[in-house]
Amino acid sequence: MSERVPQGWALTTVGGVCLEKVAQCAPQEEFFYVDIGSVDNQRKAIVEPSRLAAKDAPSRARQTLRRGDVLVSLTRPNLNAVAVVPPNLDGSIGSTGFDVLRAVACETGLLFAFVRSPGFVARMSGLVQGALYPAVRPRDVRETEFPLPPLNEQRRIVAKLEALQARSRRAREALDAVPPLLEKLRQSILAAAFRGDLTKDWRAKHKDVEPASELLKRIRTERRKKWEEAELAKMKAKGRAPTDDKWKAKYKEPEDLVLDELTKGFVGPIPPTWILGSLAEGAEVTTGGTPSTVNELYWDGPIPFVTPSEIHPDGHVLTSKRRVTPSGAEDAGTVQSESVLIVCIGTVGKVGYLETASVVNQQINALTPLGSIHPRYLYYWCKLLRVWVERAASATVNAAILNKTRLAKGPFVVAPHAEQVEVVRRLETAFLAIRATEMRCAALSARIRETDFAILAAAFRGELVPQDPNDEPAEAMLARVRGANGATTTETKPKRGRKTVGPAREMVDD
Repeated sequence: MSERVPQGWALTTVGGVCLEKVAQCAPQEEFFYVDIGSVDNQRKAIVEPSRLAAKDAPSRARQTLRRGDVLVSLTRPNLNAVAVVPPNLDGSIGSTGFDVLRAVACETGLLFAFVRSPGFVARMSGLVQGALYPAVRPRDVRETEFPLPPLNEQRRIVAKLEALQARSRRAREALDAVPPLLEKLRQSILAAAFRGDLTKDWRAKHKDVEPASELLKRIRTERRKKWEEAELAKMKAKGRAPTDDKWKAKYKEPEDLVLDELTKGFVGPIPPTWILGSLAEGAEVTTGGTPSTVNELYWDGPIPFVTPSEIHPDGHVLTSKRRVTPSGAEDAGTVQSESVLIVCIGTVGKVGYLETASVVNQQINALTPLGSIHPRYLYYWCKLLRVWVERAASATVNAAILNKTRLAKGPFVVAPHAEQVEVVRRLETAFLAIRATEMRCAALSARIRETDFAILAAAFRGELVPQDPNDEPAEAMLARVRGANGATTTETKPKRGRKTVGPAREMVDD
């Protein structure tokens, strides 16, 4: 055993340095309850204890906690939900889903470091039982080997760990502050792009560009022509060639922009060569549909079926869980590739860019760009439009829903086509740089975690602080603690209003 630990250390178990069992009782009055959901497994701290009346106590609310207790979640131990009970939760009640470790033969800080160490997490993960509710037993925790340094060395280790962890914590906090700032930067760049600020210098060099108003006129002409050709084809297919132009009166112009207070507050000044129109003027707006689920001929085909869950927050569309056949797509309608998807029921406002022709469900409205509208320009506009979509949907009477008609009347800031291309280029260049920064931050966060693990591992190999041959050996300290404990290592229920400290704990704390 001595060959496996540094000189002066003892190889014991977690149970060998802890009280065997803490007091258990049913709450008799209002109390703070700490369950597994109260522990933040990233911060390794209790963050959201519940305050409950005795009558509302869950059946698991049984373990009486004291300040300094180390809580180890027995469920999903790979997540390492562990924490130390702070002074303000002394006397609170803990769930039986924790193994409550009350140190009697080691420093609490050392015990807490051990249950966060990579070796402990790996061992617990390897002992998991159950598939639906993966968990370990308290005996699995307590039978884990625990390398115990001399008491004075424990204190040096804990002090060193606290100093190093404080530095890691500051670094993590700094890195955690970066993603929200980068997201704000994204939104700021989007807003600048659709105010025309992002391409102000470009416009100064390209003053002869056709204004966007002409682009929309051409789109209107092309739209009507396309409709007339489609109607003529339908009539000829039925053997009913028109004798006059009265049938052309059935054509419906695209929805006009509704310039209400919401839109006025959303859209600011734009360059004189740009134009503010409706989404329907720049895109064909359609609502998705689901093929009949009872018709087997509609399903398990080659065409993706997209639902809101397949639209990733960053805009790309994930691989579809279900697919439809060509007949299923004919029944529900197919959305062209390079269309923009907007979720208008449920997670309202989420935006995706469709790379492959697909069928989309009825929670999604699709915008297929017309004429010289750049698909990615439309996509980025819709990303900025999310706030407008959310507010417009929340104005509905029964639920947050934005139907196709209302969406089609929503605002669309249109730049000349050549400038659309430049807007997209500059946005994507900026967003690539932001994404690179996010990836660097993620890599640094991972390195900090790895360093923390390496420090913990080094601590229990005896490599973190120097050994002192004058320190009392851990075996001698253990023997003294066992003698002080006598035969009992189970806490008795304390009388109301009193706090007890076992003799062994007093000896270690002195």
